[in-house]
Parts: sequence; C-alpha cells; structure tokens
Amino acid sequence: MFSGGFDPVPYLDQQAGASVYNADDDLQVYIWGTVLSTPAFKREHEVSLAEGVARLFRAKGWAGMGQLDGAFTCMIITPAATHVVRDHHGTGPQVYYTQTHFASTLFALSQQPGFNARPDYGALSLFLTKGYIPVPRSAFQQVEKLGPGHVLTIASGKRSTNLLPRPSGTFEGMTEEALLQTYERVHREAIQRRIAGHGKVGILLSGGYDSASNLAALRSCYQGEVHSFSIGFKGDTWSELPLARILSETYGTVHHTYEIDGREIAFLPDIVKHLGDPFVEGGLMVN
Repeated sequence: MFSGGFDPVPYLDQQAGASVYNADDDLQVYIWGTVLSTPAFKREHEVSLAEGVARLFRAKGWAGMGQLDGAFTCMIITPAATHVVRDHHGTGPQVYYTQTHFASTLFALSQQPGFNARPDYGALSLFLTKGYIPVPRSAFQQVEKLGPGHVLTIASGKRSTNLLPRPSGTFEGMTEEALLQTYERVHREAIQRRIAGHGKVGILLSGGYDSASNLAALRSCYQGEVHSFSIGFKGDTWSELPLARILSETYGTVHHTYEIDGREIAFLPDIVKHLGDPFVEGGLMVN
C-alpha cells in the first residue's frame, strides 16, 4: 500500500489507496484505511478524509489525533518533522522500517535499495515462546515495526517513537447496573459507527454469545438487509452452524455458510506471503 525512505528527507515512492491533502502552509497528510465518525471527529461531507484529519491536527494537535477511532495509518508532514501514526488498535496497515526506508509490508520493504534479509533469531525465538514477535522487533535484523497507538517521528535526521494520547474516561465508582447500561450503550454506539454510511452490512456469526450479542445490538439500531456468514468443519461431530442458523432466522439475516474440507491448504502460500511477521492464530486457515 505504501513505501518510501527517510533520506535526505522522508518521501513516498508508493502511496496506493491513500487519501491525500496538501496545504498551502506545507502541511501534508496521507492516510490509509478508515476513520470512524465520533463526537471528537465529524468530517464534513465536502472534504476528504485527509483534509478532515489535517483540520483536526491543526486545531487540537496530538490530543485530537488521540481521539481518532478506526483502522488507519497516517503520515503527517510538516516543515519541522514527519510523523507516521498507527491507530490505537493496530488494525490499520502495519509500518515496517529500517534506518533508511519504510513500508506497509515486509515484501514491499524488501524491494527497497540496500535491504538485507537477515533473520533475527532472537525475535524468532520470542515468536516460538509467545506466539508473536513483540514490537518494535521483527523477524529480520535491523527491521523494526511500529506498535498500535504509536507515532514514529523523523526530525533533523533523527527518529523517535511515542504513544498517542489515549482518550480519557473512567468507570470507577459505578454500580453494576450502571456498568451494564453503559456497556450496552457503548456497544450499540460502536456498531452504529461501523455501519454508518454503508449500504451493505455483513456480520460474522459463529453461533456463540459474542457474535449473537453483536447481531442483537445491530438489529436494535439497523433494520436494513444484513448478510451473516458462518464457517464450520465438514464432518465434524459438533458444529455451531445450526445455532448460527437459528440466530439468523431469529434476527432476519440473509445467511451464508461454508464448511472447510481440507482443500483450503492450497491458500497457505498466499497466507504466508501476506502475513508479514509470523504469529499464531488458530483461525488463519478458517478466515
């Protein structure tokens, strides 16, 4: 999705899929992914996503950036510094970087001049112990990755990383009943944010409590067409697919099912190619 370098000044040589804004005062914003509409960030329809983020950054600085919700990676370029920002959840594009280059994937980074793919055996040992490689390390020597909610700043030839300010809020002192009501409200609002502006809505439906509560909350605020998707294992003696179908019938969704039969192993090379750093996820072949 994106790649570039740090020398002599930060630049992009690939920016596919970016929303871009260039201001007269030399403020530039590139953003990949989605930002949800929240009380702290309401973008006017006539401006691009990048311009909306630029206005927020001008008005509220890093405190404002910390209020953003969504799955995104953002690059903010000012005359004084360049900042690369990842969302709080780390669900937007990853950022891998060396002393001289950066990219959203390890494959794109490996195409940059001077890249040397030397394994970091210490980091790979951590993967075997923990099931993932903790930031800032990666599977390769001299390659780091930016963590969720972190900002990589490049200024005067030097790099530093800092955490985004987190939204303030506390639930201390609330009664159990008040906490339950608050959770119900926050859950519904989170779903409303994610479906806002979309003509088609889909939901993963396992048949368990989590996905069932998501579907119930979705139907409390949206009465349009919903497509639900369930995955099972062919020939399994226990399957949640019948439970998922009951939920679909109860809440009126257009239901789709898929049963894994082993042929999916053919997708393994593509999964490995797009995975980047290795991590343990039991649902990789399923998803």
